[in-house]
Amino acid sequence: MPSRAARTLLCAALLAGSALGVTAPALAATATLSGRVVDAVTGAPVTDACVQATDENWDGTASGCVDSDGRYSLDVPNADLAYRVQAYGGDYVAQYATGHYTWDHADLLTAPGTADFALERAGAMTGTLVDSDGHPVEGATVEAFRPGSDEPVYQGTSSVDGDLTATVPVGDLVVHVTDGTRSVWAPDATDREHATTYHATLDAGADLGRVALPPASGIAGTLTDDQGQLVSDLCATVPTSDQWIWACSDADGHYSAELSPGSYTVDFQSQNPAYPSIWSGGSWTETGAKPVTVAAAAVTAYDLVVPRGATMTGRVVDAAGNPVANRCPQPYLGRTQTYLPTSGGCTGADGTYTLTGVPPTRVTLVVGGAWGNDTWAYHAATQQRARVFRLSPGGTTALKDLRLIAGRVAAGRVTDAAGNPLEGVIVGTEYSPRAGGPEGNHDITDADGRYELTDLSGTSTTLVAWDLQGRWAPVWSGGAPTADGATAVHLPKRGAAQADFTMKPAGTLTGTVVDASGAPVADTFDVSVFSGKSTAVQYGAGGWYDGKGGTFSIAGMPQAPLVLRFDNWETGETFWYGGTDQASATPVTVEPGGTVHLTVTRPAH
Repeated sequence: MPSRAARTLLCAALLAGSALGVTAPALAATATLSGRVVDAVTGAPVTDACVQATDENWDGTASGCVDSDGRYSLDVPNADLAYRVQAYGGDYVAQYATGHYTWDHADLLTAPGTADFALERAGAMTGTLVDSDGHPVEGATVEAFRPGSDEPVYQGTSSVDGDLTATVPVGDLVVHVTDGTRSVWAPDATDREHATTYHATLDAGADLGRVALPPASGIAGTLTDDQGQLVSDLCATVPTSDQWIWACSDADGHYSAELSPGSYTVDFQSQNPAYPSIWSGGSWTETGAKPVTVAAAAVTAYDLVVPRGATMTGRVVDAAGNPVANRCPQPYLGRTQTYLPTSGGCTGADGTYTLTGVPPTRVTLVVGGAWGNDTWAYHAATQQRARVFRLSPGGTTALKDLRLIAGRVAAGRVTDAAGNPLEGVIVGTEYSPRAGGPEGNHDITDADGRYELTDLSGTSTTLVAWDLQGRWAPVWSGGAPTADGATAVHLPKRGAAQADFTMKPAGTLTGTVVDASGAPVADTFDVSVFSGKSTAVQYGAGGWYDGKGGTFSIAGMPQAPLVLRFDNWETGETFWYGGTDQASATPVTVEPGGTVHLTVTRPAH
């Protein structure tokens, strides 16, 4: 609030020039705020008052002084904005419209508009603020309230010597003093109910006397490592309702943080490359941290042993083995989403990196790679398939080259209908059981049923999951039992496409080939299976009819319409079950886990 002398000079300057002084951008659209300023007790005009309007963005103001009847009129610079309007002058307390005393409580007025003021006479409030040891407290926040009101009529701070000199409305007041976590209702009450009521008059100010703030509350302690050495530059950080508390340990390992009473989990964030960041209770995660309880007007002692950090070194290379600069490997806690902050880390021109201050625990390591794909050590596209490194306090782990993944990535999980993981299932871009093994880009699921495919080309692909033993029916992306119904998997430029598979138990086709008389055929045939009317072989696992009267058996069948073709590669003879070609062949469907036996009549030849 402007001093009385400043207010008088301002009014004199404004009156000397004109009845109004307006600061506004050129050509701005203006509008008027007007009203009257009177004495709150007598109702008489306050003829030496001035008024100022400040827009909501703090960019533009308009100011002027009242006429002999206490009236004012301000042309505000921007009619599209709202304004806080304040009146002040003479022996009166400055007041915001309408009837408020602080900026935060002032009403926002739009123009054109009217705001009248009933100013109260000014009284004085004095006092001295000290801490619990009697030392002056600089910058303590002081608020004065009318008894029964929660809106302050004064807000200010103490001087460097702890002194307070304030202008307040005449009348009864209660006063609240705060500094950090310390709080007192003058002169020595812990709550408003027991606060002393002071009275400010025109002739005698309200003297608070000596107001002593209670001791601060918080935590303090010493940090040492697992060898008893003092640990510096670990900073206790605590989020509070309005700020982050940040208190770093000094060369003696000591730290202290002022906190309001309550329960807190403390994150000791390391600025020391030899040590990891750690949570209270020695946890690497916030969820595992142990809370520290802070009591009122007391400092809770909390010491912590911080394990020495581990070091990880290695080299990042591209798919061709060339070093890659400016890549920053990042460790995570095991196979969790908890990122572990470290010191150093990005690769130089030779592709090498060194991470220090790594928590000595189980970690996985990831680095952004070619095509925007994350590459997990070693050459894994997902964390589930990443190598887990076990680090020791103060130890150094040298990793082999971390080769970045080129191309695009798909990853997922293969389970049965009950959600149980299936290990040993082949997932790839091609279904090739007749070749005696998988072909093309493929992976084999681990014990948790997870797979990942890297170096995929294009923007999409279809995938198939199958097993060599024929225990499970093959399934294509999108859950289709045949390739005809497969849904293409979109391959993003960054990260891995997610493609999960649910497999059903495979069916089995068995049969015997007979001639027109019903006698077993003595020739040997290769039996292949196709899906529906497809022109492409979907299931070539095949079975051999050995011509000795035994049955052929083909495992790994899906629950889909299937047709069978018999081929004698020595003679070139070919025929279909139940038809003359694929289109007219008799379709056969096998239930999951079931077996269908066929008697196949060989056409006359």
